[in-house]
Amino acid sequence: MISFKRTKRRSYQQPGEKYALFGVAGMFVLLLVIMLVTASGKNRLENQLIETRESMAASIQSDMNRVLKAYGTIDHKSADLAGEVLPTMKQHMYSANSMNDILKETFGDEYSMFDQDQYDTFLSIMDQFDQLLATGQSTSSAKANLVPCMESLKVTLANRFTADGGLLPRTAMKSSQP
Repeated sequence: MISFKRTKRRSYQQPGEKYALFGVAGMFVLLLVIMLVTASGKNRLENQLIETRESMAASIQSDMNRVLKAYGTIDHKSADLAGEVLPTMKQHMYSANSMNDILKETFGDEYSMFDQDQYDTFLSIMDQFDQLLATGQSTSSAKANLVPCMESLKVTLANRFTADGGLLPRTAMKSSQP
């Protein structure tokens, strides 16, 4: 009689149990892949939102810098207040305010570049300029009112950005502003 000696132990496990074990392992791997894909998508979306916020802030900063640049020419002898300087300031400040409103609505008030009070003050000074220019009076009183407004905008602009140009939330602004 010929006898054979087994080299492997006999498995008494039913094949269905093996497949169930493979199924559970496969589901675990599938769940892990779904979690990784979701986390990656979430990170990509967060990065896109940050890029959008920074782009919007850069646009607002650019408009505010143009307002300040136009303000710097207000005392030049050749400055055309009614035709060039004031309309440029109004246009860029309006653009900055509109973008600021979108920024606040999208990312919250802590990312607002400037306060609505600052914008309202600016508008009232521009109205004062318009009235004085329409009646042919001296604009020195309006210019005097514009100085603190522009200084406030300069300080606000300087305190809202990091050294590399990123927008700081109001809670993390530089300590030079109260």
